[in-house]
Formats: sequence, structure tokens, C-alpha cells
Amino acid sequence: MKNLSGAVAERLSNDPTIQNLRAGVVQFSNGLSYSQMRMDDYDSSFSKKLQYMEKL
Repeated sequence: MKNLSGAVAERLSNDPTIQNLRAGVVQFSNGLSYSQMRMDDYDSSFSKKLQYMEKL
């Protein structure tokens, strides 16, 4: 974030979506929050998740 201008960085840090991501409360359709996803599961199906997110 430090490479961004102050105004942009402030805007991003105040963005509710960014705050929710940091708090781990962003809910995916499978009911798990970001913080609950295990990284090995995430890595093993990364391309599948990427394709899913591109469809959103």
C-alpha cells in the first residue's frame, strides 16, 4: 500500500470490502469465510476457484 498515493491508500483502507477481507468475514457461496479456508485446499483447487470467480 505504501507505493500508492495517500488518497488512494486511504480510500482502499476505508473500503468495507477490504476491511471485511482483513477481518475474515467475507462469505463465499459454500458458507465458509475467507479465514476458514485451509490453504492446502485452496491451492489444490486454485484454478477451479479462479474460473468460478471469473464467472461472478
